[in-house]
Amino acid sequence: MRNILTKIKPGNDDYPLTHLTCFEKPFGIAVEGLASGHSSLFYMYLKLLTTHECLITDYDLYDLCSEILPKLGFRLNLFRECDPILLIEEQIAAGRPVLVPGNLRELYYSSHFDATDWPHMFLITGYDKEHELFSVIDGTQKRSNEHNYEEFVIPYPIIDKMYRSYLRNYASETGIVSLERTEQAIDIPRFIEESLDLYVAQRSDAPPVEIAFFEALTSSPSPSIDLSTNLLLKHINYKEVYYSELFALLTRYSRVDPDDLNRMKDKVNSLAEKWRKAITRYAVHFKRGKTGSWREITVPAFQEEADMCRMMQELRERLSHHAACWIEERGSLWIYENNRDKLIAGHGTRLLFHFANSKLYNSWINDESPKALLNQDLKGRNWLFSCEVCADATEPETEYHGGIVLRSTTGELFFWGIYRGESLVLQKIGDDHIPSTVLLSAKRFILELEHAGGLYMFRYGYSRDEVKEVYRTTALKPVDQLGVGCKTWGTYKPLTLTFSDVGVRLQPS
Repeated sequence: MRNILTKIKPGNDDYPLTHLTCFEKPFGIAVEGLASGHSSLFYMYLKLLTTHECLITDYDLYDLCSEILPKLGFRLNLFRECDPILLIEEQIAAGRPVLVPGNLRELYYSSHFDATDWPHMFLITGYDKEHELFSVIDGTQKRSNEHNYEEFVIPYPIIDKMYRSYLRNYASETGIVSLERTEQAIDIPRFIEESLDLYVAQRSDAPPVEIAFFEALTSSPSPSIDLSTNLLLKHINYKEVYYSELFALLTRYSRVDPDDLNRMKDKVNSLAEKWRKAITRYAVHFKRGKTGSWREITVPAFQEEADMCRMMQELRERLSHHAACWIEERGSLWIYENNRDKLIAGHGTRLLFHFANSKLYNSWINDESPKALLNQDLKGRNWLFSCEVCADATEPETEYHGGIVLRSTTGELFFWGIYRGESLVLQKIGDDHIPSTVLLSAKRFILELEHAGGLYMFRYGYSRDEVKEVYRTTALKPVDQLGVGCKTWGTYKPLTLTFSDVGVRLQPS
């Protein structure tokens, strides 16, 4: 038996591990897979807490996630006393990605293998019970590009061995974590406003945390200046992540003047530059015995901090005094998935999928199929989703499956659409069983999927007036994401799918 949460994908951010740790990034990837766009909210708030309330040596990631994730509509489940293999299978089957800490000493493709203990976090998104393999999203473990996360498989015994080694060598209070969405509605503008309130309050009510760092360093009987300065440099990296994600969120959700945001970005760049110069200069002075010189050396950096604080206060005041400063969301009605190669074009109710780059986009093992998913929450609602499809495959025997795609709350992925240009097929990815097949007599047709009180009805036709039902079921789990998409396999051949009049209509409950 195989079960994979296909909606959890490697992240698109380019932050190196000096900015997001190997424990933080897996949480962000899981959050993004469960709720598109929410990793920015998570990273922004996490780095706010770890840079303006405390230094990076003073925080516990589990505690911070327990504080942040419920605000974003997630439930964090922590398990300490458990059989890791059975627990992971159980949580994945329930649609919850699993985060497992491990010791890289036990991982055969790590540079730490059989040499050094090194704590790490693994994001597990699926399992193959027959072959005893877990689907894992992890860093490549290559020193040249260790921040790149990809999909791997790791045998059950290795995950078990790494986890138990981690418990023996590190904090016993940690454990295995799973994440799930709750029904809590998130007011994103209000969340951003509250984070700004926290920033302003912290900067107004307490001295900068960097002062405590320098005071502790100079009073230590045997300080390690290299270790300490590296930690402080990482602290500045974390600030860059905080501001970067904040500005991205403001660009997406607010009507703040872009020129104002650009001035703030320039100030952040200057702030980071001043800090890095001050830290490097202080390390040289410290090694020469001038341990008290930090106050003079850090004056330019603290001045930049004061300027940045003033700009943030002004930003918060502008957001408070203008009721129309927030927008629902800029951009499309759609969330694009697996569209790095820009296969999807169009907007509104018309979308074009154009495969012309000699690559294949299958979804049988790892889901690479491009999709346009509704940017709308349909859980608990009755609805009718429909579209007109036109398939243009210039060569015979082109292997593809495109049409309506739906993903359940437990991660199951279904395609209801044209199959190899010959028929309409309903199929669950990873399952050879095909519950419905209809021979096609034209390359232009209508697809519909209706949900009413737990019943799903699949329909097709060659005009809006002649749509007929071909399959109905109550066996599907609730739909989490709905849209259109296409997967290809075999040998590359040019293909274009055009979706017209695509949309959803809410129905009476």
